[in-house]
Amino acid sequence: MTPETEYSAKNFQEVNITNSTRQKIIVLSMFAVILAADQFTKQLIQNRFAGNPDPIHVLGTYFNIVYVENPFGAMGLRFGPSWLHALTSSLATLLVGIYGVVSLFGKKNTSFFKNLGLFMVFAGAVGNLADKIMRSGGVIDFIDIGIGRHRFWAFNVADAAISVGAVLWIIFSTFKTKEVE
Repeated sequence: MTPETEYSAKNFQEVNITNSTRQKIIVLSMFAVILAADQFTKQLIQNRFAGNPDPIHVLGTYFNIVYVENPFGAMGLRFGPSWLHALTSSLATLLVGIYGVVSLFGKKNTSFFKNLGLFMVFAGAVGNLADKIMRSGGVIDFIDIGIGRHRFWAFNVADAAISVGAVLWIIFSTFKTKEVE
């Protein structure tokens, strides 16, 4: 066995490159790209669908571009008035942001992928929070996937970043990392 295959065969370990300046730049750049892409696509969709509610079929009926305004929580869940959703979203976003900054800029070395996942969640949360505050209709969702009448909830770039980022953060928070000198 070569050293590479021996290492990769170990219990899904990640090489931890420490909180270098390069890591910080990559993580913060990814945050900015996700936030910009989220706001750009929402504005594009809002402009495109103004006065025309017909969906755009990208891959038959399996993948559509639609226009949905969601004034409530994830997947349209309601647990009170919309101002309560905005307040809890603000607090959650603030807590994730503080945790992310401490993780990225703190003295303790943290996994690159753990930080990346955390800042993906933070970017998505900021993007959706911006919608809740600045758009009267709530968060704009526009990606519609499913088969026939069996559809997933419409979502957006921010939602996708939150989901992927959460999975990354969970995976790299759960498994041990191997330090690199």
